[in-house]
Amino acid sequence: MSVPDAPTTELLRALCADGPDRLTDTIELTRQLHDVNGVLWALEDEARTIGDVHRLGLLKRRIDGYNARRAALVSAIDRTLGQLLPHGPPDVPPLASSLGASLDRLTVAARRAAVLAATDDERADDALQQMADLRVALHADHADLLAGRRRLPLAGVLKRYGATAPSSP
Repeated sequence: MSVPDAPTTELLRALCADGPDRLTDTIELTRQLHDVNGVLWALEDEARTIGDVHRLGLLKRRIDGYNARRAALVSAIDRTLGQLLPHGPPDVPPLASSLGASLDRLTVAARRAAVLAATDDERADDALQQMADLRVALHADHADLLAGRRRLPLAGVLKRYGATAPSSP
């Protein structure tokens, strides 16, 4: 069982300073999201090596299942943080993405930075900078929420996976 990277946990502590119980919930959800993104990373790497169309189709179904779990976790993070943070006045612009979606991007950025660094990829420093930029942007979003300059966007991921997808017309 892995834990979110230290920058993610540190960021969550700052975002949820007034709600330690919800912080624990959010850290657990983010840990699960981090793990799901790790599995997705591995499955997508595997998909790039499969030549057999039937096997690729089966793998795509597994990827869809994990993507559905990922979307559910992002939505759960949005709901949890939505109970902790001010929503902001309705007449101010929303954040560009939900906090759950931003934390999802941060967990992917952390994984990318780790993988690139482990393989001595020349892009490793850029990946670390992208992760740092995301952290700074999330802190700015939090400050804007607290100051009433921005509001939380509508929470929830509206994806179509498996049985939850409406039938085509």
